[in-house]
Amino acid sequence: MWINSLEQTAILSILTVIVSLSIGTVTAISAWWSNQRWAYYVPLLMLGVPPYLFSYYLSDFGYINPWFGAAISLGVCCSVYPHTLILASLANRAHKSWEMMILVKGKNIKSLLTAIWPSLRISILPSIAIVIAEVVADWGVSNFYGINTLTMVTYNVWTSTWNISTIIWGVVLLATMGILISRLDAVSLVSIQNDNKTKKNILWAVIAILPTIALILFGIFKSIEWILIGAEFHSEDFFIELFNTLFLTFLVVLVCLLSTVFYFSGIKKSFLEKTGLGFYALPGVVIGATMLYFFGSWINLFILLILAITLRYFGLMINTVAMADKGNQKYFEVIELYSTSKFKSVLLKSRVVLPSVAMGVCLIILDVIRELPISMILQPMDFQTLAMRMNYIARNENIPMLGPHGLVILILGIILSTIIIKIIYDTDKKSKL
Repeated sequence: MWINSLEQTAILSILTVIVSLSIGTVTAISAWWSNQRWAYYVPLLMLGVPPYLFSYYLSDFGYINPWFGAAISLGVCCSVYPHTLILASLANRAHKSWEMMILVKGKNIKSLLTAIWPSLRISILPSIAIVIAEVVADWGVSNFYGINTLTMVTYNVWTSTWNISTIIWGVVLLATMGILISRLDAVSLVSIQNDNKTKKNILWAVIAILPTIALILFGIFKSIEWILIGAEFHSEDFFIELFNTLFLTFLVVLVCLLSTVFYFSGIKKSFLEKTGLGFYALPGVVIGATMLYFFGSWINLFILLILAITLRYFGLMINTVAMADKGNQKYFEVIELYSTSKFKSVLLKSRVVLPSVAMGVCLIILDVIRELPISMILQPMDFQTLAMRMNYIARNENIPMLGPHGLVILILGIILSTIIIKIIYDTDKKSKL
């Protein structure tokens, strides 16, 4: 059983990587070649589209081969990661290499490929690592298409037996895979410093943003279409689920913000960084099952749900503030030197790291509003989020009822992704001054 689940996980990972790298490489090269700033950042809107939501949209076309549907859903949505990594590498170095190759070899395809290959080579492995990590941690897409990945088998065995000993192999394998993947030093959002100052091309810019715009418009269209169909819709339940989603997200973000207070107070900085990345590398099924087994009998499930999701995602916050902390040391030294009081020093430092904290908050919100594996394992009585309700509706094959839920998740994702883009853009702009 476990060997078979490993095989299915490997197959889905390979298929997803092929789709994701193909799209991400094309959009990255196109954006770099266009030299249009909006072509760099618009594809980041893909962060706001959960892969399982794309699966639901695709199902409206009728029967789709599960492997094809899962690979397309995960691959398209995960293409944002190779796009970002490859583009950052290209923008930071490839144009100078291209100019040099023109002088040496002339202006031709071979010169272009030679110029961009070093950038592709150093960014492909981290891109693959992130995509595989998303596949391993995925629950919604695999569950919808009935693919028995390691995560799904672990979840199904756990919910059938509620015995930790029956899933020990799954937990160990998932934890090992997560930790190994995290060791590849993959970073999902990096700075872009373009060295091409003159040439611009609108056509290539359009090609770069086309997959993202097409996906978002397709999602909005299908959601509105489902709403207009007039399928059964219980507005009271919907707003309760929306409130639950926002309330859960608020509490998780609040706890994660408290972790940044400990970080900047100097208490166990290294410990917080390592544990944050370690827990983020663990799939949600592992954290959820372990927390339920050890603490489910004496901690309220809602509190346990908050703690488990916080453990899974507080590393995002710690990672962003840690990068800001290390990158702003010279500013902190100046602030310490000229500040007249401790309070003013803390206030000025807070303003410096505020963009990084805001990005961490946005990333956490994006993940929490669409989180499924931990929520499904630790689901408290009479508590459902929008994502949990969508999973239930999809499992019962009443897809048109997903219209309001899908539209809200999509709009929230677009808004949060836009804020992230704005923060990255402002950071990149300041770094050039």
